[in-house]
Amino acid sequence: TIFLFCQGVIQLGTGVSQFVLLAVAVTGLVVAKLSDTYQYLKIAKRPMYAIGQVLPTVVAMMAIVRECSGMTGADTAANALSLMVAAGIYFQQAMMTHKRRFAVMAAAIMNAGLMLLWRSMDLNAPEFYLVPVGLSVLGLVEMLKKELPKSSHDPLRYIGALIILVSPMFEVLGGSWA
Repeated sequence: TIFLFCQGVIQLGTGVSQFVLLAVAVTGLVVAKLSDTYQYLKIAKRPMYAIGQVLPTVVAMMAIVRECSGMTGADTAANALSLMVAAGIYFQQAMMTHKRRFAVMAAAIMNAGLMLLWRSMDLNAPEFYLVPVGLSVLGLVEMLKKELPKSSHDPLRYIGALIILVSPMFEVLGGSWA
C-alpha cells in the first residue's frame, strides 16, 4: 500500500485506490492458492496470503475514515461497494479456511457497507440500518456457540431479536403505521 501510494498509483482522495488495493488482495490470495500447485511459487505463499488477508481491512478502514471525515471526492456509493467487496473476500476466506474470525470480519464490514449503501440511496428508515445488525448478532451467536459462554447465548439472542423488532417502532411512534 505504501509502495503504491509513493509511486502515485493510488491517491487517498480518490475512490480508485480502494479498488486497486482490493485487486491486489485478490491477486495475493490467488497466488497463494496457486503456490500449492506450482512449486516455483512456494516462496510467495505466506507473504501473498498475508497481503490478501490484511488489505481488505485496510480498504474497510479507508472507506470508513473517508466517509466519517467527509473527505472531498469521497463517493458514498463507491465506499459502500468497496466495503461489500472486502466483506466478500473475508466471507470467501471464512468458507475456504473454516476460520470464524473471517466470518465475523465479513459480517462487521458488510453491516458498515449496508449502512453506507442506504445512505447513498437516501434511505433513512431505521429498519434499513438495524435489521442487518440484528440478523448479524443472531447469526454470530449461532456460529460462535462453542466460543461463547452458554449463559450468554440467550441474552445475545434477545438483543439481536430486540434490535430487529424495535427498529420499526421509531416510525410507528412518529405516526407512520405503514
